[in-house]
Amino acid sequence: MSALAGLLLVLVLPALAGAVLLSGPARGSSGDPDVTVPDLALSRGLACGIATWLLGSGLLTRTVGLTATSAWIWDGCVATVSVVVLLLPRHRTRLRAVLGPVGRRLAEVGGLTALVFVPLGYAIVRISWSPLGSTPWYYFGLARQVADLGSIPATSIEFGTTTPFLNDYHLFTTGTAMLLVQHPGGPMTVITIVALIGVLLLGIGTVAVTTTLGAGRGAALLAVPVATAAGIGPVRLAAYRPESFALGLALLLVALGIDWLHTRHRGSLVAGALLAATLSQVHGIAAVSAGVMVAAAALVSLLRGPRAEQLRRIAIALVTLLAAVVVTGLVFHEASGTVHAGGLVDRGGLADPTWEFFRAARDEAPSMPPSNRALVEQSIRELYDWQRWWFVPALLLAILGLWRRRRDAAARQVVSFTIVALVGLLALASVFMFGWQGYVPRRTGASRIVLEASLLGPPLIAIGLECLIRDARTWRRGRLLPKPRLARLALLAALSVCGVISMIRVADYNDGHAPSREELALWRSLPLTSKDVVLANGYTEGFIPDVTGAQGLLDGRAPYTFDAQLQRANRLLRGGRQFYADPARHWGFLADNHVSWLVVGEHFSLGTGNIWDTSSDLRGLEGCPGLERYAQDDTLTVFRVVDPGPRGCRPK
Repeated sequence: MSALAGLLLVLVLPALAGAVLLSGPARGSSGDPDVTVPDLALSRGLACGIATWLLGSGLLTRTVGLTATSAWIWDGCVATVSVVVLLLPRHRTRLRAVLGPVGRRLAEVGGLTALVFVPLGYAIVRISWSPLGSTPWYYFGLARQVADLGSIPATSIEFGTTTPFLNDYHLFTTGTAMLLVQHPGGPMTVITIVALIGVLLLGIGTVAVTTTLGAGRGAALLAVPVATAAGIGPVRLAAYRPESFALGLALLLVALGIDWLHTRHRGSLVAGALLAATLSQVHGIAAVSAGVMVAAAALVSLLRGPRAEQLRRIAIALVTLLAAVVVTGLVFHEASGTVHAGGLVDRGGLADPTWEFFRAARDEAPSMPPSNRALVEQSIRELYDWQRWWFVPALLLAILGLWRRRRDAAARQVVSFTIVALVGLLALASVFMFGWQGYVPRRTGASRIVLEASLLGPPLIAIGLECLIRDARTWRRGRLLPKPRLARLALLAALSVCGVISMIRVADYNDGHAPSREELALWRSLPLTSKDVVLANGYTEGFIPDVTGAQGLLDGRAPYTFDAQLQRANRLLRGGRQFYADPARHWGFLADNHVSWLVVGEHFSLGTGNIWDTSSDLRGLEGCPGLERYAQDDTLTVFRVVDPGPRGCRPK
């Protein structure tokens, strides 16, 4: 498969070369290369591999153009340099020392992550012709447009009009586009691979952070089931989207930042700078959240060793990471989410167009937006409602263990880091919640950042449970718990089983959130061109242009940073719903918006669950002589508009 071959050349080989190149001893130390902490060597290598892939795709898009030829040439050059680095005489010894421990650790973490993720992973892979959910279609459309053009388009067609191209997730989009031009025959395979890479990165990043906070090799694995099956993991990992991919990158950046602060290992600083540059072009909220966590680690590090030395390390890290972000922003002319952020519409109450969009897309009546408290409570339910039966006991046991070992350095460190990082993230969330009136900016603080804060839980629980194992009390001259190794394995097995059970429920929830193979075949059989405008009975986000090449009148992103476009989208959503409710009375809606095709679908036959109920017998549409039934199956009915004029449909 060409996509996997491309990733082997542009990700795997640079990751291995980076792990070897950056695995030297920390400054001021002596002895063998740093192979005693394979999690960190793996993190440094992944930082190099991910940066080579994504930054390379962005540079190709901005310079010579992204084509299959330029992509394969880049891959070949990167692979050649990587092999040369690995074959240098001074690196051969490091390669032998690094390869075994890092490979085994990758197998452990990757295998455990895959085991817990199996139920949802099966649901994703089984639907090989479509992503799960509706939003991935829009993100896929961005990458498809870049792959088709070979560069970043200036504009795109959304809600039937020209709008600036959404480049907020620049490297995520170009990285996917690079694989699309290399593997043009399997676009769904490409986005599935990218989504699964995000899952693996989350597991590796969680273990890396847990290790740098003081956990041992076995204890760090306890964080994997918690991160994969509870918190933000199951909420975001079901689909191809930039945030799910960015979660693991954020954790890797935090782990490398902590390692630099603790050991002054230059390899971690270099790898961290590469990740900061990359993450700033993938997802802005994840990048800012990672920055808050690194800042929290810096504050906590002041309690370690000489104050002057820690301040020096903090200053070096701050300058290096910020310089990486700034330079990348200058090269790509923006950072993720910054170009149009100043245009975010901010009106509260019934006049809030961002909340009206949310309601109109779901065919719900206008109402007052929810309060900050309601949004926070909803986010917490979303994070843990299905997992609380095991997550809460695990958290309580971890707190007990941390309390019993409160004089232990690792326990104090993880508690201090978690509290300071949580306070920092809540302060950031408060800026959005109380500094804005509109629903969407308040939701950023009350929901999006709260979701990111859940990443702090797995390391805390893992180290807390390890403390509980170490502090096992005796009872009647015997141990209350078995030997630490057996207790750790038992806990890991229990958490994994609980995680799998939770993921079965998540997979069951997502089951059916995709059009069937037959429905997609019907869509693709329609004789549509890029000039056709298709109206469907729902907010289709990006589905129609992705599968047909035509314009979907109700396709497009939620245009929260463009007031005029947002007002237009709200009018179209409400107008479209009124048309389907009474076609004869609102027949002029078709001519006003140049609609040439009508589609009536059920459930996810439109690639979305935001579908408006229509009469099952389609009596209102069938009675219009201006419509000609073109195709039909069990869930889809397609009409061609043959007469959009006044005679096309009249009230009886």
